[in-house]
Order: sequence, then structure tokens, then C-alpha cells
Amino acid sequence: MPMLPADTIHGSPRGSPDTAMTFARNIDARRLDQVERYLAEVYALAPRVGIDPAIVVAQSALETDNWRDRWWEERLNPAGLGITGDPVHNEGSRSWESGADAARAQIVHLSLYAHGKPLPPDLEPHAHLDPRRDAIAADVLGTRRTLASLGGFWAAVADYGQRICNRSQSVFPELPNQRKESRMPLDIEVNIATNRIGEPLRDREAFITVHENGNPNSGARQEREFVVNGGGEGAVSYHFAVDRHRAVQILPLDSRGKHAGNATGNATSIAIETSQQEPETPNNQTQRNLRALLAAIIARDERLDFGRGGYEFSRDRIRFHRDWPGANPNCPERMLAAWNSIDPLMDGVKAALDQAIDIVSNMLAPHPVPGPHETKVIGGKVLWKIDEDVEASSEVRPKEWADPSARNAPDEAVIPAGQPVHVRYLIVGTDHQPWLITDLGWRMPANAFAPS
Repeated sequence: MPMLPADTIHGSPRGSPDTAMTFARNIDARRLDQVERYLAEVYALAPRVGIDPAIVVAQSALETDNWRDRWWEERLNPAGLGITGDPVHNEGSRSWESGADAARAQIVHLSLYAHGKPLPPDLEPHAHLDPRRDAIAADVLGTRRTLASLGGFWAAVADYGQRICNRSQSVFPELPNQRKESRMPLDIEVNIATNRIGEPLRDREAFITVHENGNPNSGARQEREFVVNGGGEGAVSYHFAVDRHRAVQILPLDSRGKHAGNATGNATSIAIETSQQEPETPNNQTQRNLRALLAAIIARDERLDFGRGGYEFSRDRIRFHRDWPGANPNCPERMLAAWNSIDPLMDGVKAALDQAIDIVSNMLAPHPVPGPHETKVIGGKVLWKIDEDVEASSEVRPKEWADPSARNAPDEAVIPAGQPVHVRYLIVGTDHQPWLITDLGWRMPANAFAPS
């Protein structure tokens, strides 16, 4: 499926540097050694800050006439940075020392448009490489989250996003759909209130705080409007609202909201506001949707906006509002009246996650996992924690299986047959095949190993 103007700049990695490099060679790109360094850095850095590298590369191919224009050849300008059309500005625009630095500058600029300030920690050391980092208006920072929304901002033309998509079809003839179908049975609308995005959450292992709105006349969409319009006297903001029909995402999942009545709760947790539009029973549709939403967050459902990424959510870090010091002791009131504790909610979330695990667990039948293990879902993939030694049943060369998690495997790395290897996890990949993740972060096929 082709890249679409509605695709978000922050998204799962697509495409590959090899595919883009083949295109560059075939189209006679200039300074191929630097194109190669550019592509390698894009695919190393962009996924670490949650940006889809295929979008970065397609934009660069468009802006540089497939890495053949004057500004790339003379200055390694990756995406028209500082090229305004004014001859004086153009001639005074900066140069980059390498394709890698050019990639870093472009990713910094895209991150500022899509997610604003502060930059993610992995980008902060490269901020100085972007000569236009202070040229983006304050009310634009963090608001250009899709390709379509870049039109009229990164470039003057309104159809700029569509032009990037058109170019991507030449660079990457086959790309997966950015938004995959979810295993979670829930209608989710992502409608970010860009005027309410806050500072980044403090801790990478974040909590999830569950609230009730106390207003039987307000559903999820009305709750979003409440946040967009300022959140009342308390300037309240939260990340999701959920009712019997749907869940609506209001803030990205790396942003602080204002919901806990407690500075620590705001700094370390995301918030879900549940509607009270239907009679309260322990298993009404709103509660089923709440459990499915919690499972979707923990499983990193690809429909959700995780912002710059890097934050982890787990079932044992779900809290009721009342659990924060100084917070309303009766919130969520009707859940507490029905259940008297958070345990039924936790059990329901586990059941929702188990549904996703059951769908793919039989894929591992030919490859039993050695020893006791626990299961969880990360990044939409089922993951088994192993922490045991296995032996290579034949010689294995880790570099042959390189992906972002295996980038540290040296070219010459060889695991001889019979050599023990310590394995941290077993995953089912998007290819539906079982893979092992070693303690060095290398990814290798599970069928090449046996219990030690």
C-alpha cells in the first residue's frame, strides 16, 4: 500500500536503507557514499525517536531531486533546510560535513514540527545541526503531525504531503500500511488536542490513572471538546476519554496532562476519563471498552499516538485516581461502589491481553520455549521472557539477521554450532516466525537453537 498524506510522521519503521540505496544507484544519485551514510543514520536514529524513517527518506528524495540537485551535491543539504527561494538566503545556507549529520539535522527539524520542544534525548545533541530550529513559530511547534499538515509550512505548496507520498512510490515500491489492524476489539479515534500538549512525562515506566467524569450527559467526544476548550477552571487535561461507543485519544502518550490533583501523578502518569452515560454494572459496555483500551495501551496498539515513544506501560502500574496522595478519595466513584477494589479491572485487562496472545501463541508450537516463562505484549508482538542458555544447532552469523535490534552485531560475528548463547526473549515477529533476542540485543531465528 502506498504512503498516504494522512500518515503520521511518528510511526513504526517502514522500508529499508538497502531498498532506498538501490533506488539511488539506479537513478544516478550524486555523492553515493554520503547517500549511503545518510540512509544508514536515518534508519538508526529515526526509529529511536519514534519517527518513520521511510517518511524521512521520501521527503529527502523529493527535496533533493533524488539526491542530484546542487544543494545536495555541494552542501549535503538533505531537505531544503534554509533554501527559501531568496538567492541571498540560498547562497548563505549551511553545509553539512557528512550524510549522517545531514540526516540528524532533518530528523531534528521534523521532530520539532511533529512534536515540538523539548527534543527527545537522542536528538538534543544534534540540535545545533538544524539551522532552522528557531525559525518554526511557537504556535506551529508540535502541531504538524501528519504528512498532509506539512503543506504550507515546510514548503509553501499546499499539496506538499501528497508530493512526498508520490515520491515514496519510486523509492519504496512496496510499503506496508502505516496503521495496522488491531487485535483489540475497540473503536479508537485519535484526535490530538495540539493546544493542550504538555511537557514530557518524567519516568519511562509510566502509570495509567483511571478517572470517572461524574457527568452523565458527557460522552468521549464531549470530553475531548472540554479539554480543547481549556478544561474548565482547573485547566484539566487527560489522554483518553472512553464511553460505551468508543475511546478518543486527546493527548499523545509522552505528554503530561493535568488530572491527578497531584504534581507527581501528573508528571508520571497518563489519564483515562470514563463516561457515566450508562447504568453502572461491573461489566457494562463502557467497562469493557475501558479494559480493551488499557490492554491496547499496554500492547502498544499501532492505532495510538505514542508521541516520541520510549515510555512503557504495564498492568501492574494501573491506578485509580484516589490512589494519588491528596486526590479525590472517591474517584472513580461508581467503579469503587461496584468493585470495592481495582482487582476486577486488572483481571479484565489481563483477559483482554490474553485474547491477543491466544491468537498467535500456536505459532510457537513447533518451537517450544525452554523452561518456565512469562508472556506479555510489546509493540504489538507477543513476547516470552526466557533468560536461559540455548545452543546453536548449526553455525549462525548474527549479521545475516540484522534489524534495528541487531545493529551492534559485528560483520565477522559467528556463533559456532554447540556454543551456548544466553537468550533474554523469544518473540513472534511480523513475519509470523519465532525469533530469539540474545543478551547482546541480537535477533536470530529460533529454529537455529536448542535448549542447552
